[in-house]
Amino acid sequence: MMRIKALLLIPAAAVAAALGWRTQQGSDTPGVTPEVAVAAAAEPRGAGSADPRVDSARIEAAAGRAWHAATLLRAAASGGPALAPDDVLMLARSDLAWRNWAGVVEQLAGKPWLDRTADGEGWMLLGRAREERKEWVAAAEAYDRWFATRGASAEPLAQGIRARQALALAQAGRPAEALAALDKTADAPVVMSWASLDPASIAADSGRVEQVRALLARVTDSIARLQGWELVPRALLAAGDSASAEAAYREAAGSVVGDNRRTRAWSIVGDLSRGRRDDAGARTAYVSALKASIAAPAAARAAKALLEMGSLDADQALLVAQALGRANDDPAALQAYDVHVQAKGGAQGVDETIRLDRARILVGVKGREIEAVEELRALSASTRERVGAPALDLWADLRQKQGRAADLATLQQQLVDRFPTSPEAADVVFFKGDVRHDKNDLEGAAAEYRKLVAMAPATDRGGLAAMRTGQIHLLHNEAARAAEVYEKYLGTYPTGRRWQESSYWAARAHLSHGDTAKARSLIGRLQKDDPFSYYTMIGADLLGETYKLDLPAGDVIETPAWLSEGILRVDQLHAGGLDTGAAAEVDRLTARAKAGGPGTLEALGYELLERDRTIEAINLAFEARRQNAPWTLRLARLVYPWGYREVFQREAREDGVDPFLTAALARQESAFDPDVHSAARAVGLMQLLPEVGAEVAAKVGPAGFRPELLEVPDVNVHLGTLHLRDLLKNYDGDMTRFLSAYNAGAHRVVRWVDFAEAKDPLTFTERIPFAETRDYVKQIHRNLVLYRLLYGNG
Repeated sequence: MMRIKALLLIPAAAVAAALGWRTQQGSDTPGVTPEVAVAAAAEPRGAGSADPRVDSARIEAAAGRAWHAATLLRAAASGGPALAPDDVLMLARSDLAWRNWAGVVEQLAGKPWLDRTADGEGWMLLGRAREERKEWVAAAEAYDRWFATRGASAEPLAQGIRARQALALAQAGRPAEALAALDKTADAPVVMSWASLDPASIAADSGRVEQVRALLARVTDSIARLQGWELVPRALLAAGDSASAEAAYREAAGSVVGDNRRTRAWSIVGDLSRGRRDDAGARTAYVSALKASIAAPAAARAAKALLEMGSLDADQALLVAQALGRANDDPAALQAYDVHVQAKGGAQGVDETIRLDRARILVGVKGREIEAVEELRALSASTRERVGAPALDLWADLRQKQGRAADLATLQQQLVDRFPTSPEAADVVFFKGDVRHDKNDLEGAAAEYRKLVAMAPATDRGGLAAMRTGQIHLLHNEAARAAEVYEKYLGTYPTGRRWQESSYWAARAHLSHGDTAKARSLIGRLQKDDPFSYYTMIGADLLGETYKLDLPAGDVIETPAWLSEGILRVDQLHAGGLDTGAAAEVDRLTARAKAGGPGTLEALGYELLERDRTIEAINLAFEARRQNAPWTLRLARLVYPWGYREVFQREAREDGVDPFLTAALARQESAFDPDVHSAARAVGLMQLLPEVGAEVAAKVGPAGFRPELLEVPDVNVHLGTLHLRDLLKNYDGDMTRFLSAYNAGAHRVVRWVDFAEAKDPLTFTERIPFAETRDYVKQIHRNLVLYRLLYGNG
């Protein structure tokens, strides 16, 4: 039910440092991980190896570089005397941090000194490794041994570790002992609530209904209880009591909070009703599922079942079509749309927007092109822009795919003539200009762009066309005409999405023909209204000034008692691997902090930042700004944090890369969240593709690379920085071209450097064809300046 996170727990010793585990070098900004900082504080300096590599490993571990530390310790152990127990623990701790579970077991299993060294921490480490290896009995026994040590009694996060012990016991088939372990968390009811759900899920899968009910009786937290809404009906179903299960799902469908849950409950009621051949009951349940939500994950299953059952009325068929369309099951969705049209007596009886949705699918179905054209022809006659314009656009796209260039041109002209302010018409005109622009036909491009600005200035394409028109004037040394374009945009849209861009380029145009006062006025507005903008930074350079952050330091807000208590719950849930519960607790704290004002938001933000919950911390900072918090250095460092700072700095120094560049990239790529996975399969802090990670790791380690290691900060930054260094060499220090290639691919930049704008990095940036890459280049340049200013003295 809940993903158990593979995160290193805070060791038993020196836990008093836990709530300040990232305050390094006199700074309130991110440093090393809580686990490493506490471990380093507790690390014995007694008898141990004299090998200098052990001391180096200790430094690496304190910096958060677990893989590096483990590598040094293994080298020391293989080439000299056996490591002392304290150093073996350091190796095991490092192995756990970089997910070398086998290494932890190898170092600690069977060691006679575990009870008497570091307050028994080795047992906890061994339990964690056994847990990750799904060696449940051994994990439970290791945790039991740890709880018998002095360290456990002094550990404020022990309740979280009880959750792990309970889960291991449940997985080992020892439910009574799991219940007993859970009962020892009674003084932490939120932890007990979330910790009870996974054992309850295991019991539900085995049909042990009474066990599930006993475990759910321990769930008192309202959010956790909602999370476990399906456990009893699931258990009944697994036990073979389908009648009781159906009744339980039916009850849940009428009472549970959340459209997705209701849709799932009704969908399963439908399945069970259909299984006992109650087609009428099944139909009612499936329709109820779709009425709850056509976007829920379970909606497609209910829709498919209804389609299979047939005999749909018009309303039912429409619900089915819309649910299947959202699920990208176009063939089935079209089948349902066809039923809807037939039930309505033909297309004329169907709402135009529904016909348009059907037509979007119809154009992609082989063999139905003629029908698609007839429908699009009819829809294109609509006087409603949101129907007629998309219909003409779809029709034109179909003709383009068929290679019918004359028809394509005719349809596009109709689109522009009849619906000139539509986004579809704006695209037609813009891309005519764009094609000419790509060929460096600047006059032809400018003509199309001017046409678009006159035709649809409020569209996104219209705004971009205005910006490009101004750039073309500047390329022709027509500064006055360029200034006129940008000033017109600012006059029409003084706070439009391109006001910063217009302000900078208008200032540059004015400055080029000697109007310094006007240029300073425009840049002055940037400095006042958007001090962290890319354009504010290059604006300072335009005026021959140095960009500065003239901000007060900001006050450290005293953490209120309720927040300290809530953060302890977050820490306990995190220690137990209960990430869903920890996120729910953060949400609860966030809601209360919003009511407390900017100071409370900032206080919570820093607490979360210290725990590497950077995205949530950044969002809290933006919420503080929405509540009119003034900019301070402290707030700026919350918006632009530097997670895993020493990891980045040490790796960059070793590889000859600017550490502020890697920080700037990571802020944009992952916001310093090591667990981030992108839709493009990139992973971790520096968003590396698994195949890139594997390629670099084959040269420099770690050996035995596997994609999940990209979630380990030390490994990701190690591989990412080396990859970055190699790419940088290809661009001779041209940061704009490098960043363009890093985001869009080197093969594209090879073409882009032929653009007329390519000689100047700033004009080249504006000319980048892809909005994502264009913005990316600007954001990294901005981040690079900010990180140097915010952290340059650290």
